[in-house]
Amino acid sequence: MRKNVILPFSFFILWVFLAFRYYYGLDYEAYLFDFSNPKNEDVRSAEFIFWYFFHSFRHFYQFIIVHTTIVLLTLFYLTRKYVSPTYYAFVFFVFMCHPGMMFNYISAMRSSLAGCAFIWIADLTFIRHKRIWLFIPLIFATSFIHKSALMLLTIPLVDLFAHKIRPKVWLILVIAETIISMTALVDYTKWFMEDGFVSERYIEYIVQDKFYNSTFKNIIIRLFMVYPFYQITKVFSRSGLSDEWKKIYTIALAFFALYFVGVDFQNRLTVLVYYFVLLAIFNSFNHIKTRWVIQKTQWSLIAFVFLQMFLAFWGLSRIRTTPGNYWYYKSLLNIPFIDWP
Repeated sequence: MRKNVILPFSFFILWVFLAFRYYYGLDYEAYLFDFSNPKNEDVRSAEFIFWYFFHSFRHFYQFIIVHTTIVLLTLFYLTRKYVSPTYYAFVFFVFMCHPGMMFNYISAMRSSLAGCAFIWIADLTFIRHKRIWLFIPLIFATSFIHKSALMLLTIPLVDLFAHKIRPKVWLILVIAETIISMTALVDYTKWFMEDGFVSERYIEYIVQDKFYNSTFKNIIIRLFMVYPFYQITKVFSRSGLSDEWKKIYTIALAFFALYFVGVDFQNRLTVLVYYFVLLAIFNSFNHIKTRWVIQKTQWSLIAFVFLQMFLAFWGLSRIRTTPGNYWYYKSLLNIPFIDWP
């Protein structure tokens, strides 16, 4: 009985905290400004689905509540369906402390909605029923919410050859890709810029991410995920996984393939796919027979999360001091209703 209550209760507490946030999140003020000053070019842009949805609300706080509800219901579904109750606390630790998870979901609101759409599309057309003919056009449609969803078209390609690659080969490829990304010699985002495919805002992200991806400290952080990645590939290469879990592992491998190669829009990729990585890692514990290997995998993940958290907040302390950041949480419940945006 307790296990049936604790998960929905935990998500409800998160929902109250996030759905009624007020000037919390790096992009809160920017979205509030866009909501108060609608532009015709938004609904005519390539991400028109989001903008139509965004401007369909009468008040900005209504959008925040609905957006939060969609995100948390989606993640609740995934957690309830695919995570053992043993690891509920671990999942919440990663989700709430990893800056690319909860903090990104409440800031990158377009890509988080695209991520939710992808989760349902993947579950219905790739994991439970392999319908690539439906998966691909739906991913294209999701890119009308946020263009970063186009990266997810690599998943069927990974599915084609993932079973043919041995775990040690995966490991060598990942380490080699990490070293290559450190040099920043290869521009993986050139195709995004052609023919005005992305706005100036995204080009700015590309420049920032390319610099960040090539820094030494970021390479070190990524190396903490090499060991969990290696364990995923070992479990994936064995027989015994159900068809559903093979597909979840495939999505996790696709994430690692993009993440370690130094692909740009890294934060958007994390919002879109990273929860499947957690599912694969926690499921791998059920298939690893040696206890110390499980412990090493868990501690590698914990170290990765803490390092990401430290660097994220260290960076925020240097570049942002406005009330619209992560340091000062405000709630709508603390202000009169008439002042709600």
